[in-house]
Amino acid sequence: MASTDGLFLLVLLTGCRSAQDGYLTQAIDHATAVELEQVLGQPSHEQVLETGQRLWLYRREESGTDGQDFTPFCQDFGLTFDCNGVLRRWEKQRC
Repeated sequence: MASTDGLFLLVLLTGCRSAQDGYLTQAIDHATAVELEQVLGQPSHEQVLETGQRLWLYRREESGTDGQDFTPFCQDFGLTFDCNGVLRRWEKQRC
């Protein structure tokens, strides 16, 4: 049943950007890198910081519209994990 729940979350997060934002916000301070990788997939880039924290980067691109106009949509997500692999913060920006 856990894989069904993960699949549901993946479909939900892929289809609705605000749901993904909400999921990541509630995941701060308790979700692990392993859990987030199951939902989001492998990051496009990983970096170990001097502090021992890890930074994962994701890029989401859509060739259609973002609902506003006909401009392709691109967004970068950065997730920062502490030394124990727990999500401590995330941010996004348009690319």
